[in-house]
Amino acid sequence: MTHATSSDDDAASAIRVGQILAAERVRLGISVQEAADMLRLRPSYLESIEDGRLEDNAERIAQQAVE
Repeated sequence: MTHATSSDDDAASAIRVGQILAAERVRLGISVQEAADMLRLRPSYLESIEDGRLEDNAERIAQQAVE
């Protein structure tokens, strides 16, 4: 019997959230740039969220908060 760790669950959740966001953006027919503008995010942040790479954003946001 295999038990998933909390970080495994978090990673899986991040991927699912990203997939849902990307699918909805595509369904609405808007580009990453348009969605990023609406959400007031950098397109690269939105892309990393859609790809399930939330840790990329956390580090960048933390660095900006210090500046």
